Amino acid sequence: IVRDGNRRLRRRRNALAGGVAGTLAVVAGAAALTLGGHSASRAVQPADNPAKPLSYAVGSVIHSDGTTIDVGTKIESMVSVEDGFVFSGPDRTVYLETNGATHALGHIDGASSRLYASDDGLVAAWWDGEQIQTWPGYRYNGSGEEVVEDSTHSFGVASTWPSGAPPHVEALSDGHLWTWDGQHTVVAEVRPLTSTAGWKDAGFSDPEMIRSAAGARVLIRVGDGMAVVKANLLPPPHQPGWADWEPGTDVSGVGAQVSGVTDGVLSPEGDHWFTQDSDQFAVFDSATGERQDPRYEDLGFAFAAPYQWLGNDTIAALALPKATNDPQLISLLTCHVSTNDCTVTARDIGDKTEVAITVGESLQHQ
Repeated sequence: IVRDGNRRLRRRRNALAGGVAGTLAVVAGAAALTLGGHSASRAVQPADNPAKPLSYAVGSVIHSDGTTIDVGTKIESMVSVEDGFVFSGPDRTVYLETNGATHALGHIDGASSRLYASDDGLVAAWWDGEQIQTWPGYRYNGSGEEVVEDSTHSFGVASTWPSGAPPHVEALSDGHLWTWDGQHTVVAEVRPLTSTAGWKDAGFSDPEMIRSAAGARVLIRVGDGMAVVKANLLPPPHQPGWADWEPGTDVSGVGAQVSGVTDGVLSPEGDHWFTQDSDQFAVFDSATGERQDPRYEDLGFAFAAPYQWLGNDTIAALALPKATNDPQLISLLTCHVSTNDCTVTARDIGDKTEVAITVGESLQHQ
C-alpha cells in the first residue's frame, strides 16, 4: 500500500467529469510567505485540545473513539464529518452515518471516484457522474442568516466553463472547493457568501500545482520541491481587509522551500505539513521548512505512511510489518508533531481488502 511516490493515500488529483456551475467566489490568489532557512531549534507545538479520534472501518463496522457501529453494508471508502461519517458501499451508494443512524445521500460515480471532506468536518463532496454533490446543503434565509440543511447541494455541469475541460479537484478546505478548470485555479464556495465574484491567478500553471489548502495557506509544487504560500482569499463582506483586497497574485517567482518532495498535506491551521513521498514519513514546518521524522520503527513496523491530520499536532498513519505491497495486516498509528513519536492505536485490524480508513477512497485503489 502506498509504496511508491506516485501512490498517495490522500489524492487531490482526481479529474471530475463535469464542472462547477454554482457560485464562483474567490479565485485562489496567493502571496508568498516570507520563508527563512532551516532553524536550529523548533518551537514546541501545543497539544491538540481536542484532536479528532482515529477512526476506521473493518467490513461493515466503523470503529471510532472506543465505540463500534455496524452500518449493515461493507464500507469501500469513508471520510469523517462533524457528527459522523460519509461513506460509500460496494454499489457506490453514498451514505451518511450520524448518531448510529444511516441514510443514503446519493451515488458516487465509478469505483475509482473518491469522497472529499474538509478538515473541519463541515463539508463533504463527491462526483456523481453529472454533478458535484456537497453535504450538507447551505443557504441563506430571507433574513440573511445561514441555514444548514440535512441534504445535498448540487453544482451542475457548467456549459460556460472557461476551457470547456472537466476540472480537477485540488483541495477541499474551510468551505472552499479548489479546482483546476484546464486553464486556471478556481475556488467555488460550497458554503454561501453574500457576495459573488471570480478572478484568474497568475503563476498557477497546471492542475498538479496545488497539493493542499488549510488555515489560509496553500501547499504548492514548484521547481524541484514544495513551498507554502499564503492563500489570498477574499475576506467576507464588511470584514477588515475587504476594501484593500487585490486579486490576481502572481506566484511564478516562488521557489521550492523543501526540495526532493512532490506532495504533502497541510495541518488544519497550516503551520506544518507531512509527506510520504519516496516512502518518507516526514513533517515540515511551514515557515522554516525544518524537517522532522516521526519515530515508529521501534514499534515493530518497517513502513508507515501518514494519511490524515486528526488535529494540528496529531497525525494518523498506516503501518505495515514489511516494506512491501504484499497482503499483510494493517496497523494504525497516532503520531504527534510536538513529541515526534508514534503510538499504536489499532494493531493488525485486517488487510487492504477489509479495511477502510478516512481518506475517501478504497485502499485497494492506492
